Amino acid sequence: MRFLLSTLVLLNFAFANELKEQIHLLALENHRPVKSYRIAREIVFQKIYLENKSNYFIEDVYCQKTFTRNIGPNNMPHHRMINIEHAWPRSQFRVPKGSKAYRIRLADLHALYPTDSRSNSIRSSHKFANLTKGDEVKGCEKARFGRVLISGELGFEPPHEIKGDIARSLFYFATRYKRNLSHDYEATLRDWHAKDPVDAFELSKHNQIKELQGNSNPFVEKPHLVESIKDF
Repeated sequence: MRFLLSTLVLLNFAFANELKEQIHLLALENHRPVKSYRIAREIVFQKIYLENKSNYFIEDVYCQKTFTRNIGPNNMPHHRMINIEHAWPRSQFRVPKGSKAYRIRLADLHALYPTDSRSNSIRSSHKFANLTKGDEVKGCEKARFGRVLISGELGFEPPHEIKGDIARSLFYFATRYKRNLSHDYEATLRDWHAKDPVDAFELSKHNQIKELQGNSNPFVEKPHLVESIKDF
């Protein structure tokens, strides 16, 4: 009986790893990396998140502020006003800085978001979290920064409307680049994924990215795949 149980555990483990590898290949398929981070920034500001309702504007995802200065198809806003957030912090890429692998991760559009520069700096490389006693970020009432109750670590909580998007970006990054999420972090992100499902806005951005760099985020196209992976 003990032998049978051990065999079943090993088979389940092997199946889970095989499934994760298949999703990794799905995220890798047709990926044409953006040539540089500079170009990726231009794409985010001048195409993916650029909106036009009589005037061009970009709404950042942390504070939901509308930026109009130096915004347009051929313009770049000042980085002290609005900047690019790497959902997976670049300090945690775990590959040599400046290497080809680093540059590919740095410019992966599936993990980039336009954010208010001050909130971007405050988030830094801290984990996303649900905060019970977080302080509102000055000038950014939609986001909070403080200590996570259970771990005592500093954490950053984005607006509820973007939590699922961020979770799916992190699931993509972990699978595409074979990185791991801690158990507690993964549990938080799974909760966000469930409570903030893919909407038309996220799908539209995803489809633009897929057209530009070739590959998909499987967890946006097929959200049920999150439940298929038991351990990110």
